[in-house]
Amino acid sequence: MRTQTGEKPFQCNLCDKTFTWKDNLTRHMRTHTGKKPYKCTHCDKTFSLQNIQIKYWRTHTGEKTYPCSHCGKVFSQKKNLRNHLRIHSGEKPYKCSHCDKAFSDKSNYMKHLVRHTEENPYQCSHCDKSRSSRGIVVYISQLRIRTGEKPFQCNKCGNLLMEYSTYKSFEDIPRRNLMNAVTVSGLFLEE
Repeated sequence: MRTQTGEKPFQCNLCDKTFTWKDNLTRHMRTHTGKKPYKCTHCDKTFSLQNIQIKYWRTHTGEKTYPCSHCGKVFSQKKNLRNHLRIHSGEKPYKCSHCDKAFSDKSNYMKHLVRHTEENPYQCSHCDKSRSSRGIVVYISQLRIRTGEKPFQCNKCGNLLMEYSTYKSFEDIPRRNLMNAVTVSGLFLEE
């Protein structure tokens, strides 16, 4: 009945937000306390909401329960299926208020908006240049050129390289059979 009347008798004593149901207030209070009572059974990650924990759990199991009725592709989260369906429908609900571009998913829309804001939060520690998130790859490349950092190393021949793409090109030369693993910034990654 409360949902029909709009009554919200449960009020947060920290921010004055009101709720129709006590359970909603309890969940909301976790945003203030930081309490995360739901723990992943595969790792140590914790969550404030059980439904988020269940969605995350699927990243470990690979479970995909949401199939596309158009092409059969299957997704682990309903929101990913919803975004995918826009490919088939052509729907682009995220419209840029600065230009005529429209986007089917929010993340690409948000990346696009940075172009209009002139925000460049990534400051180079060696010069006065800064970059937007879109330019972070260029920023990292420039930084490595200035510092001489070469974080990609062949574990067989010891050759050091600045860029992963260079490493992949290096892999194509006749010595490629030697390149079965690479050390990246102190982490060992198997190919």
